[in-house]
Amino acid sequence: MTYAPREPVAYLYGLEGNADPVVLRGHSEFVQDASFSPDGRHVITGSSDWTARLWDVGTGKEVRRLDGVGTEVELARFSPDNKRIVTMSSEHMIRLWDLNGRIVRKVQAGGAPGEVAFSADGKKLLIVENGFQGYHLVRVIDSSTEGDPILLTGHAGDIHHETFSPDGRMVATAGDDGTARIFAIDWPPLRRTLLKRSPIIHTDTADEQ
Repeated sequence: MTYAPREPVAYLYGLEGNADPVVLRGHSEFVQDASFSPDGRHVITGSSDWTARLWDVGTGKEVRRLDGVGTEVELARFSPDNKRIVTMSSEHMIRLWDLNGRIVRKVQAGGAPGEVAFSADGKKLLIVENGFQGYHLVRVIDSSTEGDPILLTGHAGDIHHETFSPDGRMVATAGDDGTARIFAIDWPPLRRTLLKRSPIIHTDTADEQ
């Protein structure tokens, strides 16, 4: 799949053969993001026309239009369990949707979100926020219910890499302050700095011979 930031369409290409791509048409402004659902049956697109749209991969037809996304949609992704869609708009609002196009919850990011990512079970979402009033943090929220976020702080520079552990109980981050950190999100004060004050993050833990 490809999309051109200067066109209001996305293209679906088969991996075999030379058939023409399926063109996803419907947006009136540029497509800014596009991604497949985990089961491969749908595509979600986000556009400068202030909408996100759900498409059928087999037919290329629009299945559902997500209105109420705020402003330009800069990111649109599925959760790993295929039950949620997350959109991020240019006013820094994160919205979680069910597949029927209903908003499940909204979160206003304090700074410009650098990235969002779901836990493997789709129950949690992390939001990276860099630079708002000098803060660099990760906000962790429940993807289904309202509730206070868990704020993971400590980095002194922009956070560039982040991921949940497979069981969703911890978050690992790395930033341009030269540190990588592990946060236990069931007890946020517990964290371990893996490597301090180095631009290189080492992942090999084997003893040197």
